[in-house]
Amino acid sequence: MYNLSLSITTYFSIFLKLGIDLYGSREVAYARTSGKSGVVKVFSGVFQIQLTTGIVTIVVFISGAYWLSQAFALPFQLLLIQGTTIFTALLDISWLVIGLEKFNVIIVRNTLVKLLSIALVVIFIKNSDQLNWYTAIIVLTNLVATASVWFMMREFLGLKFKIRNYHYFRPIAILFLPIIATSLFTQMDTILVAHFSSFKEVGFYVTALSIISIPKILVSSFGSVVMPHMSKQAGDMSQMEETNIIVDSIIYWMIFSGLVVVFILFNSYQIVNIMYGHFFNRVAYLLRILVIMFPFYVLGNILRTQVLIPKRNDKPYVVSIVVAAIVNISGNILFVPIFGAQGGIISVILTEITIFVIEFAYTMKLNFWRKVDMFFIKWVIYLCCMIGILYLVHIFTSYLNVNLYAITVIDVVILLGVTFKAFKTQISSAIQILVKK
Repeated sequence: MYNLSLSITTYFSIFLKLGIDLYGSREVAYARTSGKSGVVKVFSGVFQIQLTTGIVTIVVFISGAYWLSQAFALPFQLLLIQGTTIFTALLDISWLVIGLEKFNVIIVRNTLVKLLSIALVVIFIKNSDQLNWYTAIIVLTNLVATASVWFMMREFLGLKFKIRNYHYFRPIAILFLPIIATSLFTQMDTILVAHFSSFKEVGFYVTALSIISIPKILVSSFGSVVMPHMSKQAGDMSQMEETNIIVDSIIYWMIFSGLVVVFILFNSYQIVNIMYGHFFNRVAYLLRILVIMFPFYVLGNILRTQVLIPKRNDKPYVVSIVVAAIVNISGNILFVPIFGAQGGIISVILTEITIFVIEFAYTMKLNFWRKVDMFFIKWVIYLCCMIGILYLVHIFTSYLNVNLYAITVIDVVILLGVTFKAFKTQISSAIQILVKK
């Protein structure tokens, strides 16, 4: 019920933000070359659009909240509390922070809000009857964290509301198309699973997605960091420098994706049992299927954040997301009524593959692909060997009745050892870069 109500209110937040997060962070990055005054000008214009859409969205939500609660069989009070996320979206200026590359602000904010919300939940929430209180804690701590960024970024917050600022609306609206399309396979899928199956299936489905989101956050955070940097340096970097950055990103993150895929394939049960308990054991099976999409997500993220968006080449990005949304909805309608949560998982995999294939088609002639072809051959061989090695290890340990968590430690040691041996040069290079930073 919490996840379903969150998906509904998230839709309102998406309409509120349009394409502001992407557009705002990119334009702020460009405006930095004009100094503080240029950043303030962009902020004023973009936030004027955000405030306007925010007021309209909040009015629409309040007007339709009761009908929505009836349509989705949700408590009206729960939906209203969850609606606080829409006001939080109105105040969210993380796009300014990202554009300025002041990531310490986001790190401090996110760390504090997570610690605070965890502490409050542990102290006050004792059973499932306190769902409203649980929701209130989550949404209010997020609201406080979002509002605190205004204080941290106050030197850039000059607000001058002018009619001509609405010229920002058109480019923002263009980027809204992939945003709303993305929402169809990040939020609508939850609603479709609930519609075609049950709340229990929603729980399994969202739990599997939440686990895979942990390594995904690392990848998307990297993309958020690199995108404004690539935008700012777009006119200053040579073709070779740009190519080298993209090549390094592909190599480092594909090695990481290999680790994630193999580890989850052989340790999904242990992961789920530690995080959620044995009642969620079915999620382990879903997770082993879902992890197939991870390498495609990694490559798609790199193409978006380092190639397409920084160069203002929005068309391939828009096309890939819109087509993927169609694939996702079709997949959910076809598979969820038959397979439940597993059908939703299949749709997610097809979605990420679709995004990557389309973005690859638009970029396949660029130089960086030719520099990684041999790496991909080696990566596939490495992946097959690791799966074979750990499969044999698990057969052997099962005969010896080795504790499952001891097997996990053995897997990690073998996985890290073989990975370092296979990609020693690349990993050593990555470590040197991190040390220099």
